[in-house]
This record gives sequence, structure tokens and C-alpha cells, in this order.
Amino acid sequence: MLGSRPLKLAHVLFFCLASVWCPPGVDALAGPRSSGGMRRKLVDASSNNFPPMNVLRDGRLTGFGRELADAVCAAAGIDVEHLHSDHWVDVLAWLDSGEADFIHDTGYTEERDTFLDYSDPILEMPEVIFVRPDRYDIQTLASLRGKTVACVERHISHQYLQQFVEIRCQVAATPAEAMYLLVSGEADAFVYPKQIALYIAQELRLTDKLKVTGVPLRTLTWSMVVKEGNTDVLAVLNEGIGILKRSGEYDRIYKRWWGERMLAGYSTHELVVFTSSVAGMSVLLVLSVGLLLFNRRLRRNREELRESRQRLSSLFEGIDDTVFVHAWDGRILECNAAACRRLGYSHDELCSMYTRDIDAPEFADGYEERLAKQEVGKRLSCEGIHVTKDGEQLPVDINTSVIEYHGDKAVLAVVRDITERKRDEARRLELEAQLLQSQKLESIGTLAGGVAHEINNPINGIMNYAQLIKDRMPAGIKEAEFADEIIHETNRVAKIVRNLLQFARQEEQHTPAPESVHDLIASTLSLVQTVIRHDHITLTQNIPTDLPAVRCRGQQIQQVLINLLTNARDALNERYPQDDSSKAMSIAASPIGNGKRRVRITVEDNGPGIPAELHDRLFDPFFTTKDRTKGTGLGLAISHGIVEDHGGRLWFESEVGQFTKFHIDLPVWDEGESPFSIA
Repeated sequence: MLGSRPLKLAHVLFFCLASVWCPPGVDALAGPRSSGGMRRKLVDASSNNFPPMNVLRDGRLTGFGRELADAVCAAAGIDVEHLHSDHWVDVLAWLDSGEADFIHDTGYTEERDTFLDYSDPILEMPEVIFVRPDRYDIQTLASLRGKTVACVERHISHQYLQQFVEIRCQVAATPAEAMYLLVSGEADAFVYPKQIALYIAQELRLTDKLKVTGVPLRTLTWSMVVKEGNTDVLAVLNEGIGILKRSGEYDRIYKRWWGERMLAGYSTHELVVFTSSVAGMSVLLVLSVGLLLFNRRLRRNREELRESRQRLSSLFEGIDDTVFVHAWDGRILECNAAACRRLGYSHDELCSMYTRDIDAPEFADGYEERLAKQEVGKRLSCEGIHVTKDGEQLPVDINTSVIEYHGDKAVLAVVRDITERKRDEARRLELEAQLLQSQKLESIGTLAGGVAHEINNPINGIMNYAQLIKDRMPAGIKEAEFADEIIHETNRVAKIVRNLLQFARQEEQHTPAPESVHDLIASTLSLVQTVIRHDHITLTQNIPTDLPAVRCRGQQIQQVLINLLTNARDALNERYPQDDSSKAMSIAASPIGNGKRRVRITVEDNGPGIPAELHDRLFDPFFTTKDRTKGTGLGLAISHGIVEDHGGRLWFESEVGQFTKFHIDLPVWDEGESPFSIA
């Protein structure tokens, strides 16, 4: 059996004997070589259905892993031969039997670590949950309880999920088969490394049939691996990896396979064909309109002009884009029905206006400059803003060409509404900002932990020296009281440092545990009370010490409390910009409900309050009343999710100009319960 202890001992014995008894001219790890110094050769094994790590194209293996393996061996002066299979179990078998010397892409697990030795890491990637677009009940690992989850056989995601007996794993031989189990409804979810799964979904045209849900379960690390004990080959691989990272070649290979972004659902070739087709159709459309307008020039009387306008209107009726013809001075000469629908004007109204009348002021100011470019280039593409009759601003993409209209030079403008595109871009920027904020917070946590460690040592020294001073002084003298004060103050600082260090560690707590509400609030206040005091805010507390323990993950509830306390502080500073004795907030806790099975924590402030029209949106992601430089709109949404995940409730009361109260209701710990382990 693969990975069994007798087999491992046999492998080690085999390699030891091979290294001792190998005849002259033969490398124990790389096969025969000539006395003239022929380069050694290693055999590499890999799965060929793991794009873009490994991709089988026209019978040839390519991809990030294959290219990196070639480069690593070349850097170390080693020739390499590749074996590959559709099934991961074949790859492991080749390494176990000795047919292969190493595998160039293996994720780390504790189970594999019992029979494999890992090189320096070559890749990190988040492991996520995929569901169908219409599923909203699956967000976390805990929500997979009782569900059927598609897994790739013996993949690290499969081995990870097998720890949880309440999750049903439906095994597939390849990632593609697992995705089809999900989209066909045979499985409720699919767990796999994010970028690789999205790459495969794109190639299979399945990106509209699945989505990533929740947050990553964990971060996976890939390395090159050898059979346990094969230290010579492992040293060669680490040497090559180090050379590539120092030279920058690793970064170039990584960017080539992971840095390119494509339109979801289309291959690069399809995008080229699609773009060329759209460009060709646009040119044909412009030429068709130009020919029609040229023919209108030959009709001089009003009847012919009216008939020409009707034909033009009929032609433009099926075009969703807005089309204008305007004179060189900006006077609108003609437009289609789409222009009337979007801008809210009638045809006659638009044909009596100038382009500056429908352009936003900041865009209209650049008309002369654009006209100068139009004169030189004949064609021009730019983004602008149109203003409707009702005053609504529409972001648009404008493509213009110079044409002749009734013998005069004019401009043909094809305008596309890009509101949705701008909204998507704004959301992307918002998500990027959230990611940057998350990374910034993580860095701050790391820094805080380091600072806390540095402060802790001198504090201990101060306490010890103060105690020595006190011990050597006669009892009852004034200086002994000073030593007591030093010890008291350093104890207080040490407690704050311990709480800061505990919060900064961000330790993962897999299961809820009984937590003292009094201790949770006390440790939280030790982190934020200094900030509140510096803002001249009066903080009152009513936290009984005999409250029942609550069932929670302490660090997450601390995160919720910090968010509510800092929001209250910001509200007070908004209402009272100057230092004012009226600024007051409080935090209280008490048991509630029948049998007192819950504990309520309340954070209250006498800030400006929350207007009634904002109540329904307060917990929406990205909704914020703060300046965008001061808030992402995620704090309350994340806090609401954390409390709901604990089986609790986060809600609020508020009156404008009076107060705002946020309540956290958490379940009391039941000593007899056995919670489901979640990540």
C-alpha cells in the first residue's frame, strides 16, 4: 500500500544500497553516464489535466509546471524526461515504483508528507468552494454539512474534506468531471484551487454555470517532490529553484502562465476572431450609413429629404447604439430613435440642439480639441458623458468619422451606453480596494504583533527592577509607594500588550468555545480605549462579572466589537467636531430571553443617529456614509455575517439627533453540545 511504513523502509534501504553498490559510470539517481562527464538525466512525472499548471496540447505536455521543471533542471545542469497521465494516482505510482525521480507539482498535505519530501515552494493558491449561480445557502465549510461535494480523487482538497464525516465526497477522476457533477446537479459544491478551477471552467465554457462562494478555506502550497529519503534529487531541485528565483526567470515563467487575463468563457483565439468580427461589422455599418447619407445629398427638396429621413430612421431603428450626424460647429443634423429613447428628447428637439447641449460641461469644454484631432485623423474614439433631458448623466463610448453631408463636411458619431461597464469597473476597483485594505490590515496585525513582542521584554525588566527596589527599601517609606505605582502601571501596560499580541496573531479557531463576555469586552476595550480617550469621549461600562459564558470564536467577536466601538467614535466626532464634554458612549451586557439562554452586548452613542431611509441598507456590502478614503462599507456587513454565523443576531435602534444602539445577541454555551468542526 502506497505510503505504508514497510514500503518506506524498503525504499530507503534501496536508495542506500544503490548509492553504495552503484558501478562506475552509473549515477544512482540519474542512470548511466559516460566517463566523459555526460549530463545526468532525471525522470519527471505529472498529471496532464491540471491547467494551466499542466496542459496537454496536440499530444505534448506544456504549462507552468512543465516549463518550470525544464528550467529548474537546465539551471542545475540536468537533462529531464517527462511522464504524464490523466490520473493523479498513476503519477504517485510512478514515483513509488521508481519509474520517476520527482513530481514537479504537488500540493502539501500532512498525509503526503509521510512518504514524500518537498522542495522549496513554487506556488501558492487559495482553495475555494464553487457552487451553481442559484445557490446562496453555501458560504462556509460549515454550510457543507450534509451536502454532496465533488472532489478529484486523492487530490489534496479531497483528502482535506475526508476529515469531516458529515460531508459526502463524490469522487471524480479529473477536475473537468468534478465540474460537470456540479453543473449537472449531481453535487451541491466543488472544492478546488481557485485559479486552476477558473482556468478549466473557462476552457470548458462553464464560467456562467458556477461561481466562487464565501471566503477561501485555506491557502495551498505547491512544491516539487521526491520519494522520502531521495535527498540527492531534492538538493538538485532546490538548487535549480534557487537559481531561477535569483535570476528572475521564475517570475517570467509565472507571469507567462498566471499573469494573462482573458474574457471569461472565451479562449484567446476566439477573442481575436470575435474582436476582428466586431471591428469588421463596425466598419461595414459606418460605410453603409455613409453611403446612405451620400445619397441623401442628391435629393434637394423637402419631400425627398423627408423620405430619406424615414428610410434612415427605419434602418437605425434596429440599432441599439445611438447615432448622430452633426455639423462641424456641433449642430445636430440627424439622429436615430435610440438617441431619442436614451436622452429623452424628441427627434425635432435633438435636431435643433448642439452637441454641447447634451454633453456634460466638463466634456463639452474639450470639443475644440477633439475637433482638431478629428480634422487630422478623420476617425476618433473617446469616452464622454451625455446628459438626458431629466438631468441624468450617462457614461458613453463615442466613435466618430468625418463624412460629407449635403455637400458639406460633417461628423458621424456612433455612441454606446457604457453604464454597465462603468459599474462593473467601479465594483472591480471597490473589490481591489477591499483587497488592499485587507492586506493592509494583515500587515498592521503583523507589525502590531512584532511591536508587542518588542515592548513586552523591557516591561518585564521594569517590573523586575521595581520589585527589587521595593524589596530593598524599609517598609512604610514614601519611595516604596512609588515602586508600587511603577509595578501597577507596568502590569496595566503588560495586559494591554498581551491583548494586542493575542488580537494581532489572528489565530484560526476551528470550533466555537465557551468565552467569558466580561473578559472579551475587557480585552477589546484595552485595545481601543486609548483612542477613545484621546478623542475626549466619555465611555461608561456595565459588564457584570457573573454573566454566563457564550458560544463563540473569541477573536471574531472582538473584531465585531472593535468595529462597533470605532463606528460609535466616528459618529460622535461627526456630531461634535470639537473636543466636547457631550460626547458619550457606553457598552453594556446582560442575559436575555426565556431561561436567559442568550447574552446581549449593547454599544450605544449619542451621535447624530441613522436616518430611517438608510436602515434597510445599513448591512449591505460596500454601503457606507463615510468618505471613500475613510471606509470601504464592509465593516457592518462582515460583522453581521460573523454574528449570524455564530447563530446570533446583530441589530440596531436609532433616533436622529438622539442616539444609536447596536445589539449583539449571542447564544449561551451549552456544555453538552458537540459543535461541527469548521475552518
